[in-house]
Amino acid sequence: SHEEGALRDIFDRCDTNGDGRINKRELIKVCRSSKEVAQFLGLPQVIRQEGGSREAFESRFQSLHYGCHCCCCPPLLLFLLFVIVVHYCCLECPP
Repeated sequence: SHEEGALRDIFDRCDTNGDGRINKRELIKVCRSSKEVAQFLGLPQVIRQEGGSREAFESRFQSLHYGCHCCCCPPLLLFLLFVIVVHYCCLECPP
C-alpha cells in the first residue's frame, strides 16, 4: 500500500547502514538532517543533553523500541514493529 511504502521509505532513510535495524545513533543523525522525518516521528530535530530534547528523544525512542534490554545489547528498531507502532499508535497519540 501507499502508506506502507511511505513508512518503508522513512525506515530506510533512518537505517543508514542498511542492516534492517535502526539504532539510536542512526535515528539522531537522520533527525538532524531531516526535519520531515523528525516531525513525522514526533522527535526533536536537534537533540542535545541539555534543554530536555535528549529526554524527549529517549522517551519517544523507547516507545518505538524493539530489542534486547540487557546492558550489552543496543536497542534496535525493526521495520515490522516500526510499521505497527507508527501506523497504529504514534499517529494516534501525541509525542
